[in-house]
Amino acid sequence: MREEIEDLGLMGKVSTEKFIPRMYLFASPEERWELLRGVMDTDGWAEEDGDCYFGSSSPQLIKDVQHLAR
Repeated sequence: MREEIEDLGLMGKVSTEKFIPRMYLFASPEERWELLRGVMDTDGWAEEDGDCYFGSSSPQLIKDVQHLAR
C-alpha cells in the first residue's frame, strides 16, 4: 500500500497539498461517484434543506472535488 501511495505522489503531503490523482478523476462514472461519496464522508456535510458543502485547506483538492461533482 505504501508503494502505491508513493507512486501516486501522495506520500508525505500535508493538508494544504492534498489532491485527487488524475487516474481517479477520469475513472468510470461509478468509481467517480463512489470517490465523491467518500470525500464527502470525510470532509463534507449536508444541511437539512439538502444543500451540500465541502471544506478543505487544499486549493487543489477543492478543484478536484468540484471536477468530480460536475
